[in-house]
Amino acid sequence: MGQAMLLIPKDCPTYENRANSEEAYRNTGLFYDDGFEPKITILNRGNFAIPGKGQQPDYCHTPFISHLKGDGTGAREIIISCKLSRCPSCYRLWIDQKVFDYAVKVEAYAQLTGSRPARGVSSLHPDDIVDITLQDIRNFHRNTNDRVKRCDVDAGVKVFHAFRIKKAVQDALRTILGGEINSSGAFWDALSIPGRVDEINDILGTDYVNWRDCVNLSPHIHMLLFPGDQKFTGDKKIMLKKLSSKINGKKVWTLDDERDVVKHLRYLIGHCGILVNSGKFRNEPLNSFGDMWQFKPEEHLTEKELDDIRCSILSVLNEGRSTTLLYTPEGNLLFDHDDSDIEDEEIDNYIPLREYIAYGDVQQESVDAWVSSITDPDCMYYVEYLLERYRDILDSDIPSKMKRLYSADLRDPPDSFKIKASFVGDR
Repeated sequence: MGQAMLLIPKDCPTYENRANSEEAYRNTGLFYDDGFEPKITILNRGNFAIPGKGQQPDYCHTPFISHLKGDGTGAREIIISCKLSRCPSCYRLWIDQKVFDYAVKVEAYAQLTGSRPARGVSSLHPDDIVDITLQDIRNFHRNTNDRVKRCDVDAGVKVFHAFRIKKAVQDALRTILGGEINSSGAFWDALSIPGRVDEINDILGTDYVNWRDCVNLSPHIHMLLFPGDQKFTGDKKIMLKKLSSKINGKKVWTLDDERDVVKHLRYLIGHCGILVNSGKFRNEPLNSFGDMWQFKPEEHLTEKELDDIRCSILSVLNEGRSTTLLYTPEGNLLFDHDDSDIEDEEIDNYIPLREYIAYGDVQQESVDAWVSSITDPDCMYYVEYLLERYRDILDSDIPSKMKRLYSADLRDPPDSFKIKASFVGDR
């Protein structure tokens, strides 16, 4: 397909295969277990994933036609990421976005209240993890909220973790790395390296297949809590612990600047527990509670104050990156990619494909008149072909996320029809 064909993977699934294959549909991650019941279904390790350790949707990183040039002589092709937490290709941007969102929220709340957050962890009693259901985990969240509130905690952020790495696996990782590993984040980083499970098997004499074999199901909640100088304790059902770190030989209980907040959130979000195959039922791995539940920084800080916080958080996130992150006015993160030589003024000449889909006789007449006005006959016939294919896709029963004019499904354009490729999302 001319210049654009270079970006199409050889094994790129076609529209026809996606529409007709149940297996491909399941692999999109849009398929759920209709039999899941939150009060009955017993959870196990397979019910949870961590970021980047799930199935990549087959539409992710697949080129599709998104815009037509205003004079009908070309199109714009986009390769877009799914931005899903489970996707091995896109999870890093998902983590960055969550770290950014919650760090901005924490720093804004800290600035508004004049206090700094402390770290805490809430764990279920080991006896309560046996035959655990989603309803039990929901109750655990509510009980944790109630408990810290009784300890005069006003607000906070929660990050749910489903697993703990087995003690034997931790010992094996220490042996592999040739030294002490003191932080949980270092263990997870070490475990995520390709081929690491084979190394663990060699040391332990086990036959683990993947990372799930190296962990135990052990639901717990990490928190950033306000005010940070507040003491809190658990009870018979919930083990609640305040965490500290050592700086210059002294115990420090609070996260005293945005760098500490970003570092801690990245560690927590990097292996948060993501509930999968649960149908309409959800267990969000991140959430706010107390006064931060509906806290909107833009309602309490000036635009400059909020922008200063965002810039400060972003500068920490961008440290050591070859491709830096940008944020939109809405606070959405984007990679600062070179957009395949498409200049801003040239992008303005491309109109979204959806604008050519008519919803009435008048609109259809306008579209037909525009197609007929294309001076190059070959370009005119190809544009007409693209619009017909796109209408067929919109009328199909495939999932909405897959209703795109995928490049691999299309016949080659004439030489006079130029396709520009660009990238949106992770890389």
